[in-house]
Amino acid sequence: MEIADAVPKDKDSCGEKLHGCEQCGKSFKNKHTLTLHQRLHTGRNLLCCPLCDKKWTTKDGLSVHMRVHTGERPFKCDQCGKSFSLKITLTQHQKLHTGENLLCCSFCDKKCTSKKSLSVHTRNHTGERPFTCDQCGSSFKQKNSLQQHSLVHTGKRDFICDECGKSFGQLSHLRTHQLIHTGEKKHPCDQCGKAFLSQAVLKRHKLTHSERSFPCDECGKCFTRKDSLDLHKRMHIGQDVYCCETCGKACPTLGHLEKHETSHSKGRRHVCDQCGKTFKWKRSLMRHERVSHEDKCSQQSDAFLSK
Repeated sequence: MEIADAVPKDKDSCGEKLHGCEQCGKSFKNKHTLTLHQRLHTGRNLLCCPLCDKKWTTKDGLSVHMRVHTGERPFKCDQCGKSFSLKITLTQHQKLHTGENLLCCSFCDKKCTSKKSLSVHTRNHTGERPFTCDQCGSSFKQKNSLQQHSLVHTGKRDFICDECGKSFGQLSHLRTHQLIHTGEKKHPCDQCGKAFLSQAVLKRHKLTHSERSFPCDECGKCFTRKDSLDLHKRMHIGQDVYCCETCGKACPTLGHLEKHETSHSKGRRHVCDQCGKTFKWKRSLMRHERVSHEDKCSQQSDAFLSK
């Protein structure tokens, strides 16, 4: 169970924190914020998220956290229309329009508004993933990505796609997924015009327009991402790499290859024998049968036994 400290880390005018927590050593500017923080240790008067196990010390903290599940982004930039879940993130973003105190990436032309955002962006080039899930070992570039991933282990997947039956722990993930069915691509590249389903995929694509920074020592081929180079190197040392017969794309596992190969076929080969609905992937069919038909079968069974 994760408990979050929603208490502001204030300092006085001299930078000195006056009130220290005896249990963990954190210090705060005033007694009120210290008292709120101490709830984390006592477990008293904590507010629980209804969609995950995370707990908060204040209503404001819980309210902001709920945007992770709902996808709400109430703070909108009046110059470019981009929206954010936090006001401070919008304030940082607006520096891109004013040109104030921007930091340049040493690998590409991207400019960042803070050292933290530059550090996170640089991981796209280096492949670094410093945040690791202690339950399954998956690693991530950002802490909030790890926090969102941890919802997978709670088992709660309350948001279900009407089209294919796939379920999600977050409403924002469901909305992104549904774009696959509509074919809607809202995120165009400002350099080549190609459009993508999500902002994350667009960001990865934009790296292809930057200087290719990771050359292979064996053959000289260059890559924009270190993990792509590492996968390519496996072919030189004889490790298994699974290549698509249609386009030549290399995949690290057979499962990745099978998933990739479906992108070349528009066929929906898996048919539900109860309602006739078709699916691209067998797992989508199985999920659909479980969500849409299991309850009906159970009710029919109960009705039959009660006769």
